[in-house]
This record gives sequence, structure tokens and C-alpha cells, in this order.
Amino acid sequence: MVKDPEALEEFEESYQIYSQNLEYNKALKIYSEMWQYARTLCKIDPLDGIETDIRIAAILNKLCLKK
Repeated sequence: MVKDPEALEEFEESYQIYSQNLEYNKALKIYSEMWQYARTLCKIDPLDGIETDIRIAAILNKLCLKK
């Protein structure tokens, strides 16, 4: 989850990410580098909200098993 969406939007606009036609491998490399950079800045926490996701999954699994 992105903790500072305004900063991300500003970054995207300044580098015009959406207007570039990139090959898949190049785009994947850029994404990976951006992800690692954001993690070093503590701006992205991949486990943020995981407790809620686990709780919802458990409830859905129980509902599916009752059928």
C-alpha cells in the first residue's frame, strides 16, 4: 500500500511513465528498482493491511465450506 499517494503521482507525472512505450523486460526492471527504492525509504509496506485480508479470506473459506 502506498502511504503517500501525492508523492507517487508527482513522481509519475515528472517522469511521464504512462506515455512511454517500453518493452516488458525494461518496464519490469524499472518497476523492480522503484519498488526497492520505495522500500528503502519505508514508503511501502507490503504487509500493510494483511490482517484484514487474512480475516476476510478465513470468513470466505468458511462460507464456501458450508455449501
